[in-house]
This record gives sequence, C-alpha cells and structure tokens, in this order.
Amino acid sequence: MQESTFNNPNGNNGPHFAVEGDSSRLHSRMTLELIVTDPDVCSELRAHEKDDERNRYALAALRIGVHAMRQATGVIDATSVRDEVSQMLHSLREVLAEHSVQCTGGISNSLKGYFDPESGQLTQRLDRLVKRDGELDELLNRHLGEDASTVAQTLAAHVGDQSPLFKMLSPEQANGLLASLKEVIGLALQSQRDQIVKNFSLDDKTSALSRLLTEVTDANGKLRKGLADDVAEVRNEFSLDNEEGALTRLVNRVEKAQEQISDQFSQDNEDSAMSRMAKLLETVNGTVKGSLTLDDEASPLSLLRRQLLEVIGQIEKSNTEFHTEIRETVATLKARKLEKARGTRHGDDFQDAVGEYVEADARNRGDVCERTTSTVGRIPRSKTGDFVLTMGPESVAAGGAITIEAKQEQGYDLKSVLEEIG
Repeated sequence: MQESTFNNPNGNNGPHFAVEGDSSRLHSRMTLELIVTDPDVCSELRAHEKDDERNRYALAALRIGVHAMRQATGVIDATSVRDEVSQMLHSLREVLAEHSVQCTGGISNSLKGYFDPESGQLTQRLDRLVKRDGELDELLNRHLGEDASTVAQTLAAHVGDQSPLFKMLSPEQANGLLASLKEVIGLALQSQRDQIVKNFSLDDKTSALSRLLTEVTDANGKLRKGLADDVAEVRNEFSLDNEEGALTRLVNRVEKAQEQISDQFSQDNEDSAMSRMAKLLETVNGTVKGSLTLDDEASPLSLLRRQLLEVIGQIEKSNTEFHTEIRETVATLKARKLEKARGTRHGDDFQDAVGEYVEADARNRGDVCERTTSTVGRIPRSKTGDFVLTMGPESVAAGGAITIEAKQEQGYDLKSVLEEIG
C-alpha cells in the first residue's frame, strides 16, 4: 500500500486540503487532512497531475461518497431539498415572468411601430402604394396603359396590323402560314390513308391484318391442345383408380381420421380419451363424496361445521354479555334519574338548558351572557340570579343588564324571584 497526500486548493503544498461550503446553505468551512491507502483511489488520483485538478476531483468524489452514504443510511434531508427546489422554482418563475413582460413589451412596441393605424410604417407604405396617383397606380399605367404603355407597344409590334405574325396568318398571302399548313396537312393525310389501307389488305402477307389472322390461328391450336391436356390431368387427379391422385389421398385421410376418432371414443380401449375421462370422473366423484360427508370427522364439511358452531357460540356469548351490560346501564340510569327527581338537583338540568339557550341567543345578538349561579347578591344569603345578560354596543340599551333566574318549580312569582336574587 502506498500513501498519497493532497495539496490544499490555495496553491500551497501540504498534506491536507480544504473543503469550503456556503455558510448560508451548508455548515461552516472545514479543513480535512487525509491519508489515502486504497490502491484504486490512489490510482485515480494520480491520473490528475495538477494539484488544483486533483483537489477538485477529490472534493467531487468526497461529495458523491457522502451523498451515497446518506442515501444508504436513509438520512437525506428531504426538507432541505424541497426548500432548495422551491426557492429555485420561485427564482425561475420570477425570471421567466420578468422576461415575459420584457418580451411582451418589446413585441408590442415593434408591432405598434409597423402596424399602428395612424403612424405605422406598414400603413404609411401601403397608403403610398395604393392611393390614387401612387406608386402602384403609376407603375400599372406605365406598363398596362392604353396607347403609350410598354405592353401596348410590345403587342402592336408582334401582333399588330404591320407585324410579321399578322402577315403570316393572312389568307391572302401565298407564302403565309395558312397556305403552308393546308399543304402539309393534305400530304400527311394522304400518307396516313395509304398506310392504313396497306395494313388492312389481305393480299399483302406482311400487313397487320394478315399477321393477326396467322397469330390467332396458331394460338387457337395451342389453346385446344393445352385445354385437352388440362382436362386429362384433372380427370386423373379425381380418379379413385390413381393411388397418387388428390381424391384418393383425401379419402385415405378421411378414413384414417374416422378410425382415430372411433378409437378415442371407444370404451373397450383403456387408453382412449373416453376411458380416461370415465376414470377421472369416478376419482372426482369419490373425492367429492369423501369431502362432503359428515360421517368423517376429518372431512372439510365436518371441519366447516365445527368452525361454524364455534363462531355461533362466540356470537351468542357476546350477545349475552352485551345484553347484560345494556340492562345494567339502563338500571343505573333509571336509579340516577329517580334519585335526582327526589333530591334538590333535578332543577339543574332545566337551568343548564335555559343557560345554553340564553348564551346562544346572546352570541347571535352580540351580547354578553355571564353565569352568576354561585354569586351572592346585596341581600345576605341571596343570589344575583342564575344568568346576567349585558347588552352589546349595537343594542339600543347598550351596557344594560338583564338578570335571569331559572325556576322549574311552580308557585314562583316576580316578587319571590326579586326577593331571592336581592
């Protein structure tokens, strides 16, 4: 094993190198001194001759190794990764939004400079082109005018009254085009007529009609001979006397297939499909009878019966326990209700119901409801009422107080209540 040391990234030779990190994102700066004894690592590091390049390679390898170990041990900081990605996406979104605004503004200004109806360059250019006496009107008049235009002069020179073409097409000219064309067409028609008559003449053995009759006669003889040969070949193929014929081979295959089918459906042959199916059905029938009998304690049906009986017993036991608990609970509730009716606490339920209603109504109206059941009034041993309702700021009598006394007993009048609440 050989030992290798690294130089620090500042350019000073030494047996250590520095690992720097962004203090705002990672931990503080750290300096490591490493002695590498692994042959493979030493070989890879020696491949980088320059110190800076070797240090960067070592830092990258160390970072990859740390990430690999963190992934292997399952301690990757998913929150940090998610925060970094969120920050990156936010920055990218801002940059894209700013760039989109700039691009939109630039495109709008460029399009306005070209296509604005009032001051656009395209509008002005089109106006100069298509307006009356404009550039396009002047150009068309110069080239397509009636008398002095370029097209009129060119047409007059080529097809006018004094043009060579007009003179050539005139029927009065002996050497004109029409006279020459008439003479050429007449000669061509006479030549074609003579050629057609020659090809349809039977006196000339080289004519097209003579050659056609000869070829039709030869083809008719060959066709008759070929048809006779084909009929004989077909008769031979469909003859039962020919052992190699198609019909004979088909009959042999049908007979062989019929024998195989009869053999497979025969019960005399123990190897036939029908015999094997009968044996399989007998085996399956015996297996089904053995599984569905209650005489055998080990059969699946017997096991299912025992399991169902156990489940039914557990259900009956649970129902009995549940009914017992229900009876005890109902008896306890009845006893409590009877005891409360006999004592002085039976009015508390009525008082609580009144309090819940008053508090709910006070919340809806913006008032304040205070329970004063145990508060002593001005008269000794007298209460201030069960509830005191203070009017809210939005009420007509803001700040006013209403005392509420809840009594379930009959026989109480306003005087008795006032004396009690003092």
